[in-house]
Amino acid sequence: MKEQLYTLVNQTDISQITDEQLSYMLANLGNPDPILRDEIIFTLFARAFDEEVFTSEQKQAIVEYLLANNCLYEGLGKTSDLTLMRSFTALVLSLAIDNDAKTTFLTDSLRKELLKAGQAYVFLENDWRSYDPDKGYIHALAHGSDLLASCLAHPSCQYDQQLLTKLQNFVIKIDRPLYESEAKRLARAVKKLLTRYPDQAEILTAFETIDVACWKKLESSNGQYYYLDFWQEFLSSLYFLSDQQRVKEFCQNKANDYFTKLGYRD
Repeated sequence: MKEQLYTLVNQTDISQITDEQLSYMLANLGNPDPILRDEIIFTLFARAFDEEVFTSEQKQAIVEYLLANNCLYEGLGKTSDLTLMRSFTALVLSLAIDNDAKTTFLTDSLRKELLKAGQAYVFLENDWRSYDPDKGYIHALAHGSDLLASCLAHPSCQYDQQLLTKLQNFVIKIDRPLYESEAKRLARAVKKLLTRYPDQAEILTAFETIDVACWKKLESSNGQYYYLDFWQEFLSSLYFLSDQQRVKEFCQNKANDYFTKLGYRD
């Protein structure tokens, strides 16, 4: 089947993906082989959604399978190969919810379940590995942020009122450097929130709370401040992504504080 899918992914035009092929793709979505998982299976998912190769029934079946089998949460809390399933499930669900926003195919109940899960997953994930030389990109945080962005952009999305609190709890617990675009991808997701829910005062108040919490933690820490670096990269990314003046001013002011307080300004 791997050779069959390899031939398929290299075709200029894909006429169809059979149910048998789709079953294999779903079963191997988290396969440790990066060629099979990333270059073949995920690429086929991306092309099939983009080029409308999947039937409506297949698209519905994909989401049903991934949610019913708890693929987004399987092995959560452990550092293992199961992270690959969670991470690439997030990517495929992101493709699905983007497609549903354009051409509705999900039932109301399944869409609601997906939108709820998509706003929760990234803040629960604690396997923060990015690239593995043997297994390729794991990147669960980045992929979870992509799913969050897609959910927040969906016209049927009901904003989780606890999302900004979850963001604060996530930032504060960062205890290692994250340097594979995680902050940028999360900022892109929050930018969708700012676009859909333009109550800037509420969101900026939450940002201020996070900023204060980061500096307060620094005062009582042993000197490492990866959480603060992540927060600064998040705000710097949001500065360039957002076109809202109050948001840009907030981010710029916090950048000035960061460089001043840490002694970068002579």
